[in-house]
Amino acid sequence: MSSHCSISSSFCQLIGSFVQLAEWSRGHEELLTTEPIPPTDPVPADVFEGNRRVTGTGNRNPATLVWRVIPNGSLLAYASAFEAEGRTWLLTSDLMIVPADRVRAVKRSQFKGKELGKGLELPLAWNRTHGPKPKYRRDDGGGFTPAGAVPGKTPVAIKDERVASGKKSYYELRDEPGVFVDEADMTFTRARKDLPRGVTPGGKWIEVKILPGTLTAYEGTRPVYASLFSPGKGGVPVPGHDHTKYATTAIGYFPIEWKDLNATMSNEKYGEPKVLWFSEVPHIQYLRAPLAMHVAYWHEDFGNPKSAECVNVSALDGHFLFNWTEPALPEGWGGIRPGGGNGPSTPVIVSAN
Repeated sequence: MSSHCSISSSFCQLIGSFVQLAEWSRGHEELLTTEPIPPTDPVPADVFEGNRRVTGTGNRNPATLVWRVIPNGSLLAYASAFEAEGRTWLLTSDLMIVPADRVRAVKRSQFKGKELGKGLELPLAWNRTHGPKPKYRRDDGGGFTPAGAVPGKTPVAIKDERVASGKKSYYELRDEPGVFVDEADMTFTRARKDLPRGVTPGGKWIEVKILPGTLTAYEGTRPVYASLFSPGKGGVPVPGHDHTKYATTAIGYFPIEWKDLNATMSNEKYGEPKVLWFSEVPHIQYLRAPLAMHVAYWHEDFGNPKSAECVNVSALDGHFLFNWTEPALPEGWGGIRPGGGNGPSTPVIVSAN
């Protein structure tokens, strides 16, 4: 399995603080580490003969020292880390050698949604911030006083009834009678009662809501998985505006067109990307290319707008959804499209709210 790292000159200085390149990179520092990447593997014998590189063709000529310059903001995946000539080097999946002291490693996000059933059902109230949000207990006078907290990026099961108190509204927790959360502090996942047009009874489908930042997987009208995702940072799309230019996630009904186990992603349309790329992005599900639902291993702020236009999910959520949706990817395959004997396509329905 590959690990991921980010270029130090783009996300942070080799020694110093994170430098944000532009609005699109806000939050990318959340998972960066400052610890050096240690060598954990032997020098790859199939790449080197003694100290001489023997692999590579075309632009990857072994006689050429520099194969490629990695631009600011890009991220790469590496398969191994080894020591040679007093430095640690990273071997990428396309057999590039990268000096480890010029990059910062990216920690693996631990964020994961919730499988529903077996005692956990909708509705859920999510704290989509990183910090805690207070819980409240209702006192004898009808007021609400703080009583604990909901951790960041965490859901709690709530009752359906909204309780008004002055200008505020609260929801009681199902598992903590008499304890409430403030409606203004939370974002909500509620079950849809009817099937959307185009979804077969009992069929799999995914509901994606831009403003609350919620994603729910269904089998028919039964919700089976709930999580947070990151839509385009441009917010709700404006009719007639280009989604890529304005970084908005398109609204509509999108049967999955194609699934890639992993791939390099870039907004450059032709040839090898040179301006910006994220390598080895796992579990990509194209909805209407370039719109895709895919893992974003470079941030952990799911529930809030972060993407260029795609549906960003965590690594753990992406793994679940990729294996849950149809068509299923056969063992050993790198990608699949629906139809032609491969099976049906799971629709993803994106709405503003």
